[in-house]
Amino acid sequence: MAAKKDAAARIQPHLAAIVVKFIVYEHLSVTRMPGEEPQQLSMTWGVEQQWTSGTDAIFRVKVDANRNDLHCIATVVIGYTLPDADGLWQDSDVAQVFAERVVIPAVYPYVRERFHHLSLDTGARPLLLGVLDPTSVALHPNAPSVAGDS
Repeated sequence: MAAKKDAAARIQPHLAAIVVKFIVYEHLSVTRMPGEEPQQLSMTWGVEQQWTSGTDAIFRVKVDANRNDLHCIATVVIGYTLPDADGLWQDSDVAQVFAERVVIPAVYPYVRERFHHLSLDTGARPLLLGVLDPTSVALHPNAPSVAGDS
C-alpha cells in the first residue's frame, strides 16, 4: 500500500501536463446466447503497458463483460504523453497507479457506450453499465494483465 501512495505522489505533480495522444478500438466483439434471460453481469479488466519513449506510453485495455445471455469484449488502445517526466513510466508502481486512476476511468465511458450499442445490435436487452466508481478499480500487481516495458 505504501508503494501505491508513493507512486501516486510521484504522478500528482505531472497530472496537469498529461496529454492523451489517441484512443482507438483495437477489437470489438459480441456473442449472443439466444433464449437466455439476462441476469448478473460480471466484468474483468486487463491493462498492458507498452513503451514508445521516455515520455510517451501506450496502454492496451481489455474489457470483458459477461452476462448469461451476452458476452462483449473490447480492446481499447490509449496513448499518453507526460512531458518533463522522462523515465517516470518505467516504474511499475507508477504504471499500475496510473492505469487504475487515469487509464481505466478514461476508457470506461467509451466501452460503456460501445457495449450498450453492441447489445442492441444483437437484439438483446441493452447491456447497461453504471457509472464507474473509481475506488472500485484495483489491478493486482502480480497479475499478467499488468506488464512492464516491452
